Amino acid sequence: MQDESMAEHRKIETDGEAIHVLRFDLEHKEFELRITDRDSLELHLDGCLRKRSETEESRVLYVWTNIELDWENHRFVEARFNCDTRHLSVTVNRNEVFAGKLG
Repeated sequence: MQDESMAEHRKIETDGEAIHVLRFDLEHKEFELRITDRDSLELHLDGCLRKRSETEESRVLYVWTNIELDWENHRFVEARFNCDTRHLSVTVNRNEVFAGKLG
């Protein structure tokens, strides 16, 4: 399931490398996923790198973080990217908010 209202997707070129950037709004917080052509997956929260996964570890990259919105109000964000199929899946509290193949 892909919810267009939850994700803004753009592709940028930097130093000869293509980077897919997906931005998600989560109440008053913003998180962003960056996937490179060199097969790395990064999760940024409010502009700061929180997690990074690279292909040295696995062909399926995984990042996660816990986001506190208000007092004791948390969201668990997970992203999985399959380097072979180029499929990305993003969940918030185990509910899929984005699933799709990146070119």
